[in-house]
Amino acid sequence: MIGIIGLGAMGMPMARNLLKGGEEVIALDVRDAAITEIEGEGARRATSPRDLADRSDLVITMVNDDAALASIVFGPDGLAEARPVRLVDTSSTSVALTQELGQWAAVKGGTYLDGAVIGGGAAAADRGTSPFVIAGDRTAADEVMTRLAPLGSWSYMGALGNAKITKILNNWLVGAITVSNAEAMALGVANGLDAQTLLGALADGSAESTVLRSYLGSYLKDGVYGQGLIPIPMMEKDLRLATELADAVSAPAFGAEISRDIYRMAAARIGRDAMFPAAGELFTVHGEEER
Repeated sequence: MIGIIGLGAMGMPMARNLLKGGEEVIALDVRDAAITEIEGEGARRATSPRDLADRSDLVITMVNDDAALASIVFGPDGLAEARPVRLVDTSSTSVALTQELGQWAAVKGGTYLDGAVIGGGAAAADRGTSPFVIAGDRTAADEVMTRLAPLGSWSYMGALGNAKITKILNNWLVGAITVSNAEAMALGVANGLDAQTLLGALADGSAESTVLRSYLGSYLKDGVYGQGLIPIPMMEKDLRLATELADAVSAPAFGAEISRDIYRMAAARIGRDAMFPAAGELFTVHGEEER
């Protein structure tokens, strides 16, 4: 049986696709309504991380941050109190916590693999076509990638921690490109260009990207910057992880630092509940007062 902890925007479709693929699933979430929903589709209910692990041979976690994951593992009735299991964390968490959990799992006699989804959004998650990365023991990773094929495509990244690094870098690029696109578009419009014409030209040129088409395209069509899977504070958190990653190896991360400041400003002005692409509104809604 596969246990899933975290039934949010990604965890819920992951559970559904595993059920569709013929797996038995046991689920846990801080929201009782989410567990009830997936129960109605054939999953079983766990009462705690320990209960879930004791009834599973593979556990997947998909939560928001280090604090949530550490609580699942080391908190009351956590995974640390359960029998040894194979744990795959697909959350956006730090490399430091990944290494700590790898050491913990080795001592306990279990297996820890770090994983992440790096694109596709809600639509891909629903279809079971999300691109995932995974890292850690190669034999265990190969077995997990085969078993979790109903969730999407998988790429093996090597040593433990490499999947988290890949996720952090991916989100840095997505976050930075999102606000850069919006700022450039606003500058073009301020200089008299037609927004749709400019977007079409950029999308056909070397600046073309999925981010450009999806978020700016959504804005020009519906007046909103799309619906990312994570709110503004979570993107700011991912950019903080990028700067910490750079600090650990004395490498520059100027773009991550600048982008993080922009998302901090967006959280204050637009709201912490808004999805991260809404940060682009800084350059449209607030553009005049900034100048």
